[in-house]
Amino acid sequence: MLKEQEQVQLRTQVETIVSNAGFYLVDLRLGSLGKYPLLKVTVAHELHDISLTEVTNLTHLVKKDPVVNELLPADYHLEVSSPGIDYPLKDQRDFPRNIGREIRVIHRSTQFPSPIKGRLVAVDADSIRIAANNEERSVKLSELEYAKLIVKF
Repeated sequence: MLKEQEQVQLRTQVETIVSNAGFYLVDLRLGSLGKYPLLKVTVAHELHDISLTEVTNLTHLVKKDPVVNELLPADYHLEVSSPGIDYPLKDQRDFPRNIGREIRVIHRSTQFPSPIKGRLVAVDADSIRIAANNEERSVKLSELEYAKLIVKF
């Protein structure tokens, strides 16, 4: 396994690769797949869902990067994906692409009870706005635990 300094270097390098491609790093995890090391990279775009072609391109960029390949053994496995529908929304960048969708927000605000369910109507630098029960509520990102999309079939 990598030393802490190497893990920081790996995260920084992958974050740079992802950012230069126009996306942002949601999560990076090191694990194993049987006897092989596994690097799991979760990426997103602020304004739209990521296509399979974009995931494939990012996979190639990470896999071919000399710094990544120097830090990891030659037999490592790489998984690049976008956050799933059940992935918690925590970062300000997670919200713009979900405007108009139903969400459930867990928060620490004392203004109204948690959780709140409703439609995400707006996002700014420090808060999100949710329409619920014919009124809008604003939740500061600093008071946000997480939010999840409500999936309806």
